[in-house]
Amino acid sequence: MRLYGAKVAPIAQEVVRSLVTAKDIETEAQREVVADVEAVLKSYLDTERLVDDKTRDLLQRTGRGTSEFSRVRQQVAEHHGIKVGDDAL
Repeated sequence: MRLYGAKVAPIAQEVVRSLVTAKDIETEAQREVVADVEAVLKSYLDTERLVDDKTRDLLQRTGRGTSEFSRVRQQVAEHHGIKVGDDAL
């Protein structure tokens, strides 16, 4: 699954709405909770971009081919504390 920046706000709103409706969370400030969820998703996207940039740079500096992109990307992502690809699900 791919997360797109343009979809962050609608996803955050739906997640919070679902949690509140199911009474999994209680809040008097739903907009603040939505903003917090958006911030987490945006932070993930920023880190994912950083991982992709570092992966490309590392492959270029070491002369490795793009066939190793996925494996190297997973290692760089792990170093940054996130999961990517199928592991992110």
